[in-house]
Amino acid sequence: MSYFMAMSIILLPLFSFFVSSLFGRFIGKKGSAIIAVFFMACAIVLSLISFFYIALRNDCYYVDLGM
Repeated sequence: MSYFMAMSIILLPLFSFFVSSLFGRFIGKKGSAIIAVFFMACAIVLSLISFFYIALRNDCYYVDLGM
């Protein structure tokens, strides 16, 4: 598991919210729903991959937040 994957799990739903709310008027209801579902599905797939690495393979992973 990489730092990029860990941050993507957190930031993909947030990015989906911003894209749907800022550009929802231009892409319409259906386009906004497709974008939201796509980014949430990507976050779910990455979450399942990280679950496999952490829970099933007993790997440890730390995210340094710079504090």
